[in-house]
This record gives sequence, C-alpha cells and structure tokens, in this order.
Amino acid sequence: FAFLGALYLVSRWFSHRYFAFAAGLIQLGAAVGSIIGGGPLAVLVDHMGWRASWIWIGWATLVLSLLFWLVLRDGDGKVKGSVLTQGPQAKLLDTLKIRQVWWIALVGFCSWVTVTGLGSLWGVPYLMAVYHWNNADIGYLYILFWLGLGLGSPLMGWVSDKMQSRKIPFCVCFGVGFIASIFYIEAP
Repeated sequence: FAFLGALYLVSRWFSHRYFAFAAGLIQLGAAVGSIIGGGPLAVLVDHMGWRASWIWIGWATLVLSLLFWLVLRDGDGKVKGSVLTQGPQAKLLDTLKIRQVWWIALVGFCSWVTVTGLGSLWGVPYLMAVYHWNNADIGYLYILFWLGLGLGSPLMGWVSDKMQSRKIPFCVCFGVGFIASIFYIEAP
C-alpha cells in the first residue's frame, strides 16, 4: 500500500502525461530500498550488530518522515469528478464493475508474484540449493536483479508516456519477464 499512496501523490502533483514515468521512479526507489536491505544491511549488522543497525534505520526513518511532513502538501481541496462524493462502499462497487480493473489486477498479480517470489523470498535459497552458489555471489546477482527492475521501470514508463500506450510496453515487459522466469527455473 506504500506504492498506492505514492501513486496517489503522483496523480495529485503531476500531469497525467508523466504518470507512468513517475510510477517508474517510485519503483526505482523501491528497488534501491531492496538493494540496501540486502547486502549493505547485512554488512551493517555484521559491523555494528542488529540493535545498533535498527537504531540507525529508525533515525533515517525519522529524518525521511520529517522531510515528507515538510515537503508534501495537500492539493487545492477541489473534488474532481462525482465519484469522489460517493461513500467508500459505492466507490468499491463501481470499481469492481470495471472489467479492465480485473484484468489489470490479474496480470499485475501474476507478474508481481514472480518478482517478490524470486527477488525477495525464495530466489536465494533456490539458487543455493539447486546451483550450489554461495550467498555472496547470489547477493551480487540480486543487486543486478533489483537494478534491472529499478532502472527499467522509469525507462518503460517514459516509453509508455511517449507512445501514449500502456498496453504495448506492458505486454512486451510481461512477455520478457515470463520467458526470463522460465529460463530461471528450467535452464541448466
């Protein structure tokens, strides 16, 4: 839901022409967070211990929270469209009636499960068990994984904005991701 909150801010602060690119930049920030939460955090914990590491993370979080509080502001308060005057149940029901929402949710689920499954949860143990790689080598590989996702997201957002099409870049990326996942699982 942090991603949805960030997308809400993008929709309020930027023109719709730049929405996909801005969403890609948000994903880049998430990928950088995943990179930092991997190897660099492990080094920090090894060097300082887990308690001191969490204290530093807490301070960093406090600084970011203060920056958000100082920088982010609400919009002009004008309600755009009649949907915003409905109650939450009516908004949810109206949203669930849109066929495209179901397709986006299904494809988003299928594509993101691969990223979270391979990139965050099972990828490291899988590579250690199947290919007998050590943890450090896999750590470098996952930096490349998150860099590719992070740098590719704003790039594809920019392409999508320039083409004025979401479908073509999405289908290309989904297809490449599907094929890459098959190779990841089945390649010797």
